[in-house]
Amino acid sequence: MEVNIEIDVIYSEKEIKKAVSFYILRVSDMRNYALIVYPILIIAIVLSLVFRDFALLSFIYFFIGVILYYFYYSRPIQAYLKIYMKRKGRQYCFDKDRVLATGEEFKSEFLWSMFRKAYDIPSAFLLLDDNKSIYIFPKTCFGNTQILEQMRSLLAIKFPDFKSYK
Repeated sequence: MEVNIEIDVIYSEKEIKKAVSFYILRVSDMRNYALIVYPILIIAIVLSLVFRDFALLSFIYFFIGVILYYFYYSRPIQAYLKIYMKRKGRQYCFDKDRVLATGEEFKSEFLWSMFRKAYDIPSAFLLLDDNKSIYIFPKTCFGNTQILEQMRSLLAIKFPDFKSYK
């Protein structure tokens, strides 16, 4: 299968927030922490309303919740926004061997082996490298459904554990 998909990407703040937020809440391991901490927080708050001795405990869990929200949700989104909003228009070319990125002042080549995982989320395609850095390719840049399907097929071939989210 000879594939050559070319896209021009200009990132918007909304697309980056949407993609990173979806990754954190639906794909990453962070959702497991939230499933543990927040029910405990709710129980602690209810117990503090019934028994006065639980007021300190509920404050502690609330504080933990705020810290988790900041470090595992808000801060990563702001970091990715800072990175992606600095990027001017870029062109990406995906073929069977590599991803070629071209900008105003650079040209980079990434072999598929550099990436560990790939996801198809409602707003974008995500590629993750060994450092768990997220490479975001908004679907609005792919033009039409035929190109989107080609990209899905290519990612499914390159990543046996490729996963689509609706």
